[in-house]
Amino acid sequence: MTDFVREFLFGKSGIVRDEAGVRSEIVMDDRTEGWIGIPHGGISMGAIADLFESLHEARGGRGLPYPVTMNIRMGGSRLRTGETVHVAVAPEGEGARGIVSVRGSGMPYLEADITKGFGPETSEAHPCLPPSFDRLERSLSALPFYRNCFACGIDRSHPGLKRKFQLFDAAPQNRVVVSCAGFDAADAETVHRFERGGRVHPVVLMALVDETMGWAGFMNYASGAFTVRLSGTLHRDLILGEKFVVFGRGEKVRGTGSRMLYWTSGGIAVVGKAGAFEIVMTASAQFLGVPALTEQMRTELIPQELTRRAFAIAESGLP
Repeated sequence: MTDFVREFLFGKSGIVRDEAGVRSEIVMDDRTEGWIGIPHGGISMGAIADLFESLHEARGGRGLPYPVTMNIRMGGSRLRTGETVHVAVAPEGEGARGIVSVRGSGMPYLEADITKGFGPETSEAHPCLPPSFDRLERSLSALPFYRNCFACGIDRSHPGLKRKFQLFDAAPQNRVVVSCAGFDAADAETVHRFERGGRVHPVVLMALVDETMGWAGFMNYASGAFTVRLSGTLHRDLILGEKFVVFGRGEKVRGTGSRMLYWTSGGIAVVGKAGAFEIVMTASAQFLGVPALTEQMRTELIPQELTRRAFAIAESGLP
């Protein structure tokens, strides 16, 4: 049986296993795009998680050894659409170390330390969410989107997640952004297509948490940005058919323009009986502001009326 996610990520490269661990390659073509001309960071994060799962299974495990934490550092080398990356995961104790490097570059694009157990984030309900989904749902307003982004693109020629991102209007301070999945039958061709063994693949979870926390950063600090660091703890499998909410909140900012750094937190919550939330992933991230990406958002996000509104809200909180 064809493994859709593995084929999507690695194509004909397959997976090589030896005494050093597991490795493969990804051609970062249009199907991997996030920012225009730039592959989505969640693709590389998800590829590392996929190879770690393969490594864990080769050592006698099954699936991921929950809870599992990925501490990710990005930006050692630049990556553009059309380039090829080498992805490798090597065992380290109960965990592993992963590296994504651009072919021809001497520096890694992404490095990841994977450990068993919880990271520093809490495993309890996140304080930025209301007590139930119905209270969240009635306080959401739409944000704009791209045409080809892996996470939010609505006009892709390749499979993608096609998520809508929304601002939680009831959180005016440290603004919160969310994205929902599992509520619509059409998700069978988007989020749920990226599955393995009846569970949502980590490439979906990593990409959506990264994207949602990035949107939260923009809505608080009015700057497009690259992810510099991301720490995420997966608590358990997210099962196909479960309804879930991905959320992100602005935390703090330093500097301005090309010297801006901002921090966000977030995660994923499954919506259970009576709309109660169960946290299944917790995360935090650091982003580097890039003025050129802010301008890209202003000109390339659609529809224009949502873009204008998003910028107005984001800029209203600036000093």
